[in-house]
Amino acid sequence: MFGIGGREGSSRILRNAQKVAAVLWVMAAVGTAPTWAMPNPNQRVAPSIAFEETVVVVTVTPGAQIAWTSFAREFEDRILYRVTRTDISIDEDSDGIITLDLEGPVPVQSVWFAADLRTSEFDVAIPEGSPAELVDFPVGAVRPGPVLDDFLSEQVGVEVLLVRARKGAWSLRVEDGREGDADGIRNGSVRALVELLEPVGDSPELHPALFKPTDVLVVIDRATLAIAASSVKDAHRGDS
Repeated sequence: MFGIGGREGSSRILRNAQKVAAVLWVMAAVGTAPTWAMPNPNQRVAPSIAFEETVVVVTVTPGAQIAWTSFAREFEDRILYRVTRTDISIDEDSDGIITLDLEGPVPVQSVWFAADLRTSEFDVAIPEGSPAELVDFPVGAVRPGPVLDDFLSEQVGVEVLLVRARKGAWSLRVEDGREGDADGIRNGSVRALVELLEPVGDSPELHPALFKPTDVLVVIDRATLAIAASSVKDAHRGDS
């Protein structure tokens, strides 16, 4: 769990998703639109993630683009699959809603992140019953520069996402001694280089290949589903 303590109760577990879905169904039946489903187009709206049975709904500023990622443990025929989903999506009809259709139930054992690509405002959401938790970056463990190193010193597998406002998003899977591990040694820790991050969607190559103070960094522990998310500057000074 990143080798650091989680914040008790800080995970944003959305317990009212079924109630929200029921309200939406009733409103649709009587031809009434929920007021929150149509944000003011002149006002920026921070992303907000909600869960329905087979879809993830992200409320955004009308017309916004988001970079999003999730990591899940899913079971099929008693076989465990670790599933990473990462993409860039746009509110094409400018109704303030982006729907991520999973073509199946939202995995209980999962964690979700979405960030506005214009403002870098973001949300983290965790389904009820998930073992995932929101945790802090250790003070000083993340800093502007080319390496994500100190923070990963006790990790054996993580998913990394970097979001840079008005530029794009980049991701990397890092596994001890395997893909993405810069030291290439199976030694109980991983070392990630920013230059190894791959563009998400139609994002350009990351240049410069450095963490900038205003970048948003997301790290998900593949073993525990713990997630840390913060701007680099806030993570560096311990405000994540």
